[in-house]
Amino acid sequence: MAGFEVGDFFADRYEIKKVLGKGGMGMVYLVQDWKRDRPCALKMILPKYATNRQAVRRFAREVNAARQLDHPGVVKIYDAKQHEGHLYYTMEYLEGKSLRAWMRDRKLRGKPTVGLGSAVRILSLLCHALEHAHKITIHRDLSPENVMLMRNNTVKLLDFGLAKLNNYDSDLTRVGISLGKIQYGAPEQRIDAKNVDHRADIYSLGVMFYEMLTGELPLSGKKISELSPHLPPGCDALADKAMAPDPEDRFESAREMRHALTRLFQSAQKKGEVVRTHIEKKEEEEVSRWAKWLQRLRELLPFKKSSKDEVP
Repeated sequence: MAGFEVGDFFADRYEIKKVLGKGGMGMVYLVQDWKRDRPCALKMILPKYATNRQAVRRFAREVNAARQLDHPGVVKIYDAKQHEGHLYYTMEYLEGKSLRAWMRDRKLRGKPTVGLGSAVRILSLLCHALEHAHKITIHRDLSPENVMLMRNNTVKLLDFGLAKLNNYDSDLTRVGISLGKIQYGAPEQRIDAKNVDHRADIYSLGVMFYEMLTGELPLSGKKISELSPHLPPGCDALADKAMAPDPEDRFESAREMRHALTRLFQSAQKKGEVVRTHIEKKEEEEVSRWAKWLQRLRELLPFKKSSKDEVP
């Protein structure tokens, strides 16, 4: 695939439209599948890794894990094949942006944190997808880069390359340590990535929850309430439980964490606690001031309806 340009064809059916991204071992393209008459994303191992046994196994693991999952919150795999020595698979084309890109764009607009309502919605949707996924596999590489926020306000979970299938003993331990985003990895995953269970994913969700609400990773040891004092104190308890060093002290399941998120938000609403960032609140106040100014302007200027607008 290296050197292919827009308009080129691959495997006699995929027309290259553009490059969507490049990872450590592969390229992702937007292509038009003329056999199925649909756009899709095509991911392929870079040529220099095509003979790397570990890279090929990681690639196959990603395909096998995602193929066994049938859930609206998990990216759908279409085909997985080999063509002229190139390993590739196609998946649904997702129109949106990653959680990482979304948070980065917010920071550039002067919004370093995410409101509690948005954070709860995103994490709840992720938990729902993981409830299904954990029946079959453990992701082991959850991070904002692997979460897509769709234009229809849904969430998609991506990249199962480090996934550990429940019915298959993973031996990708070294890959799990070297390629997993270590800031989001559970303590036990850094020691023995081969033997972690679904609670490693719970830990990663906790890190993302903390990061969205504070704008930084939980490296300083500070509580959410110290960095974002406008948020309800229940945020601390939820984050602490999700990120507990001992897996036994974490939420037992993604379902349990999802229910805790719902209770947290409902409690904040009932108590009238601020559930938006101070920046979001300032934006609302500014909009309110403009609305009042426009209303005052209408009162001062005598507008007369035309006859066609009058109701007889």
